[in-house]
Amino acid sequence: MGSVEVPARHKALVYDNPGSISTKIEEIETPKPGVGEVLVNLTHSGVCHSDMGVMWWVWVSFLPFQRDVLCTPPSGRVLLTTMEDR
Repeated sequence: MGSVEVPARHKALVYDNPGSISTKIEEIETPKPGVGEVLVNLTHSGVCHSDMGVMWWVWVSFLPFQRDVLCTPPSGRVLLTTMEDR
């Protein structure tokens, strides 16, 4: 596998307003994978009923509100992986 250039920032569809179906495209920092994690370049995604529950604030007692990137189910390709030193 050849080297892959990972951008420092990328575009994401961000849920931004509790209690409503409100999203916007923002440029956010690209996370770095921790030990045993992978970084996936998402190419396709959808919105499921669970995502709608978060948008409508149905789960307010379970999930504290924060701006968040929703995607269910995601599909893409692995860009980076990290492994524990052995």
